[in-house]
Amino acid sequence: KDMIRLAKGMEDAGIKMIELDLGCPQPEEMKIQGGLLKASQDYIDVTKAVVRSVSVPVFIKLSPQQADLVTTAKGVKEAGAAGVTCHNRFLGFCIDIDNARPYVWGWAGVGGPWMLPISLRWVSKIYSAMPDLPVLGSSGVYDYEDVIQYLMAGACVVEFCSTIMVKGYSV
Repeated sequence: KDMIRLAKGMEDAGIKMIELDLGCPQPEEMKIQGGLLKASQDYIDVTKAVVRSVSVPVFIKLSPQQADLVTTAKGVKEAGAAGVTCHNRFLGFCIDIDNARPYVWGWAGVGGPWMLPISLRWVSKIYSAMPDLPVLGSSGVYDYEDVIQYLMAGACVVEFCSTIMVKGYSV
């Protein structure tokens, strides 16, 4: 119900497209409601409910912590998603040894350039299975060469996050 309420609020605010991040790993580890959906059926159920409640295109951001992202992408497409974002971060844990504490706040979603080959694989597999489904590439993008790789793998748009976090908005 929260996803429907938020989607309607975004549409009412004039947002022209919604990306539902159904694969965000942080809430699961932070013990708050929501978080990582692990089963394709959960993605399908949420997608159906949200798509029925708004008139703007809805893209579903997938979690890499599933056995087969192609299966989930097919399911959300059939449920009415306009496309998918491939993909969010893996749960991880890194320690800052100089300060004797975890990076971020502890167990959290981790990403960076090492994710590129994993994400490119899934973008390519989803695109090969459903060339008519728009795929937004995400995870591991660091420079223009990575963007080109995503486009060559089948993505129609590429998202940046880690690079901006590391290099700032000037990138």
